[in-house]
Amino acid sequence: MATCTTKISAGLDPSCEALDKIGGVNKTIYFGNLDDLTFTTNVAGYIDSVSLTASPSAYLYKFIGKTKKNDTKFDLQVGANTNTWKQSVIAKLYFYFPSERSAIEALTSADDLVAFVQTESGLFEVYGWTKGVRASAGTGANGIMIQDDTSMTITIDGEEVELPKVLQLSTSIPAEAGYLTEQIDALDALC
Repeated sequence: MATCTTKISAGLDPSCEALDKIGGVNKTIYFGNLDDLTFTTNVAGYIDSVSLTASPSAYLYKFIGKTKKNDTKFDLQVGANTNTWKQSVIAKLYFYFPSERSAIEALTSADDLVAFVQTESGLFEVYGWTKGVRASAGTGANGIMIQDDTSMTITIDGEEVELPKVLQLSTSIPAEAGYLTEQIDALDALC
């Protein structure tokens, strides 16, 4: 019988950017259907290209909320065969008109999504890029008082074998001037 052992293969000496990284997620999240997207990664581990399939309905869809309301998580899931990361995007969505309600319904009924999330620390992270993520919870209300929360909180998650990848769709690397603008322009071109 074979004995399979996984061994540690790298150490960690965090960069100043890692040590000083601030928390938070931007108000805009891009979603796309996993089967409509193809990705490549470079030797540094960044996703360096995202392209749409030839499908006439292949797009990224932009969901815009309010500042300091969205969240992401990646929790280790220890398994009998392998460990995975439960990648979660928690989106606070605001709706009033039927078209806004329909967008939320489409998001929550879609299978195998990919989420592109801008962090407040200046990165674009990609959730579900190999296996996809999907809606797992949602809650909304009209509230009782005038100042009560009237948004819809949607949790979109799934298991991946790696942590969320970071985008590098341009020559700029994270922490360089122009990185965020270049990533946003590249993603907006796919909408």
